[in-house]
Amino acid sequence: MRKRYRLISFLIFLVFVFCACTGEQKPLPANSSGIDISTDPELTDAPGLDLRAYTLILPIGSADELTDACDAFYRTLTARGAAPAAYRDDLLIPGVSEEDPCEILIGSTNRAQSQEAAAGLAEDEFTIRIVDAKLVIAGGSDAAVIAALDYFVDAVLPADSAVIALPEAITLRAGLPAPGPDVTPGPDGPEAPELPADPLHPLSGLTVYSLGDSYFTGKELPQQEVWVNRLAAAYGWDYTSYSRGGCTVSDYTTGRNPMVSRLDALDASRAGEVDLILFEGGTNDRGERVPFGSLDSTDTKTFSGAVNATVAYLLETFPHAIVVCVSPFNYENPGSEANGYVGTIADYAEKFCETVAHSFGDHPRVALFRACDPSVSGVDMNSADFRRSYCEAENDASHLNSAGMLLMQRAMEPFLTDLFEVRYGELEDLRVLAIGDSLFAGDDLGKDGVWLQLLADKYGWDFQNAGRNGSTVSNYVTNRAPMVDRWATELSREDPETVDLIFLEGGPNDCGQGAPLGEVGSLDSATFAGAWNRMVQGLLETYPNAVIVFVTPWKLTGGSPYGYTEYAECIIACYEQLYAGHPRVRLLDAGDSGVSGVDMNSAAFRELYSLAPNDRFHLNAQGMERLARRLEPLLAGLLADAPAEQA
Repeated sequence: MRKRYRLISFLIFLVFVFCACTGEQKPLPANSSGIDISTDPELTDAPGLDLRAYTLILPIGSADELTDACDAFYRTLTARGAAPAAYRDDLLIPGVSEEDPCEILIGSTNRAQSQEAAAGLAEDEFTIRIVDAKLVIAGGSDAAVIAALDYFVDAVLPADSAVIALPEAITLRAGLPAPGPDVTPGPDGPEAPELPADPLHPLSGLTVYSLGDSYFTGKELPQQEVWVNRLAAAYGWDYTSYSRGGCTVSDYTTGRNPMVSRLDALDASRAGEVDLILFEGGTNDRGERVPFGSLDSTDTKTFSGAVNATVAYLLETFPHAIVVCVSPFNYENPGSEANGYVGTIADYAEKFCETVAHSFGDHPRVALFRACDPSVSGVDMNSADFRRSYCEAENDASHLNSAGMLLMQRAMEPFLTDLFEVRYGELEDLRVLAIGDSLFAGDDLGKDGVWLQLLADKYGWDFQNAGRNGSTVSNYVTNRAPMVDRWATELSREDPETVDLIFLEGGPNDCGQGAPLGEVGSLDSATFAGAWNRMVQGLLETYPNAVIVFVTPWKLTGGSPYGYTEYAECIIACYEQLYAGHPRVRLLDAGDSGVSGVDMNSAAFRELYSLAPNDRFHLNAQGMERLARRLEPLLAGLLADAPAEQA
């Protein structure tokens, strides 16, 4: 249905494109890159193209300047609420990936539409146009393409919409600086803030061992660029590598540092501390013509036997560790049979997978990552295009370069996260209601992306969300959907006694409307405290078995006549003075950055986690995920001490 909608929308847009004419020309000041653009076609208000339905495509192997500009372009689209559906390079792996008809092509991609649009452009010219249902941004040079991206942001992208409108085509000349020794680069811009540490991420702080070959050590690549080391750095692992380049799994030959012969080198004095062991091998066994053996063999002179013996040892010696078995990549070595090899690397990879599945498929501490499947790992060593872009050399089907290691990191990260994801039994299969403002409604992110919905999806909640953007708690003003006036209808249930949990949140919009705080014990709905208490009393009476969780808003500087923080503190005061001893009322102080991990007073935090860098209220998708992960164990703890029939 979505594809059909996109096709219809785009056909409407094409009618506009081919019928529209270029409007009057007018001067355009220098854009954000400092490059003067000579003219600016006047844009129309006709129906246009929704960028959110498109994939942003960058040429693989682009120069750093163009890659950085495209990254910045993507971040700008995201901040404006126009994030493309995906952002990737133009590499297509046969049988794994294919062209999307809805693409935004940046620069000289390998798509025919890019070549058509760029034909005849001078070095300092760029064009923005539609070619065969694709939006093409092309130029006669990388500098011209970068100017085109700036122009697109300055003159084409609306401030408050993801839908753009274009005349038939835009082709302009950019005043580019002349190359030569007189041109000196300007100072580097400020670096993007580092991602704040997330100690509650499932992968944070693990103790990890690896046992493998050069897939874990790299070849010419610096060790810190190998995907395992990248993850170790990102999540603060206590990481020890027992991997060696060129080693076999089997001891069929003893001159290749067989893994099965050096298992006792793994530090067993820390056996109870090890959380994860990454095990991989097979490529060098193929080179030594190691026989496969039967799937249930324990003969270490065979490949399957050595795999079985290694995994069995790891499970027995490290009783708490999850053993992740990572297969070699797929590669159908030409001439294998004629040269007397037992099989190709792809054959050994498949035998590795078959052996692990046969012997340990039901074991709760063994997981198999099929790196030999390009749809799983993103690695296709049988593709010359892939090797040219992602391997240390075009004829190297074993060793990834830095870009290839990043592919593996991106594939392994969610795989490992799922293995270590913590589930809290207190949160399973609840009936949940929520009423609040944009913290629950999501603003431009939408309700599907808010932290409560993320928890609902994870734990299978029967969830009803009455969050509304801009909603107040009190009815001091009546035009902002006061929660005190709407909770009874919007949270109605045919069987209210079955509701397990209710979330209640608000305050920033009351602050914005100047609603008086009121007295802690008040029931005056025209004051913030009074409206809050009136709702709580009504919810406790209407839903006799539900636990009600107060969620405070962010504690922000500013606000008039009261500060935003005072509304959060008012909720805390109501809880402490009126409800702290109540068996069915709990408090989650999300306004405390030490609790929630949210600090909207920090520009560095907003740059990473807000819908826009100057937005102090609304989290983006990454911010919502961070908040859900932070509050999840706290919420489980609050429910753990609730009466059993209520939690």
